[in-house]
Amino acid sequence: MPDDIPKIPRCRGRRNQPIGKLQIKTVAIYERNMEFLTVFQCLAFYRRFDSALEFVIKYTNCTTLTGESTAHITNYSYADGAVQCYLSFRITDNYTGSVKFYYGLKEFYQNNKLYVHSRNDVQLLGNLNEVAGCKPLDRASNFVYAPCGFVANSMFNDSFKLFFHDKHEAVIIVPFTTKGVIPDKVRKRKFRNPKLKGNQTLCDAFQNTMRPPWWQIDVCKLGFGVPGTGIAFENVDFMVWMQTSALPNFRKHYRTLDNEVDGFRDGLPNGVYTLVINYSKCKVL
Repeated sequence: MPDDIPKIPRCRGRRNQPIGKLQIKTVAIYERNMEFLTVFQCLAFYRRFDSALEFVIKYTNCTTLTGESTAHITNYSYADGAVQCYLSFRITDNYTGSVKFYYGLKEFYQNNKLYVHSRNDVQLLGNLNEVAGCKPLDRASNFVYAPCGFVANSMFNDSFKLFFHDKHEAVIIVPFTTKGVIPDKVRKRKFRNPKLKGNQTLCDAFQNTMRPPWWQIDVCKLGFGVPGTGIAFENVDFMVWMQTSALPNFRKHYRTLDNEVDGFRDGLPNGVYTLVINYSKCKVL
């Protein structure tokens, strides 16, 4: 077991006692904050010597490909509960060097004590039956939730593609990479999928578990078909989300510009761009 996972002392004092019934009360408090889930996307972060530039795009009520605002949509057409919308914009500076892309949330309290402890780090190492501390999102019927707890259940699942309109009116996809998004130490020591036996697939290894109530896909399919992001517990977007933030307004690293691709070796050139968003909006009843 990694040495940076807290160990429970043998003599458990009052400070280490479980919180208990208060955990159930947080469900309503937490859900009320979900309506503020998606507030802005910070498009680019630019660093040059001792200076930095950033470009922020707010897309809470973005425009769909049919011209409709997401503020007026009640039924989402995508099977995963998402809609696709877009925002076009112009940047006037060349964003040279390393360009990083973030998403940002406002008034989302990942620092709530009962929320931040609603997880099991041993489970995230591939021990699927370890769900202590995740109540009430530990079990359903005869199955355990994987991943369990409030933190995993509320995972941010918007995804983005960025397109550049060059001077010849060609539309070029901006290359993203996940390199450097999660430190190697975190990847290797805190997140592991269960070990496969024989001819097992990853979904076979997760077969006696249930996905969290707010998820649209099973954990074994998380990241499937998206090169370079990893699958299930080792998915980079999942790992980023599970690194909880200390403040209610925060940003999380989404991707980095891939400077190894022709046309973007020096960074993002100035010009017109279109951001396409697979947008999931949570409505609280």
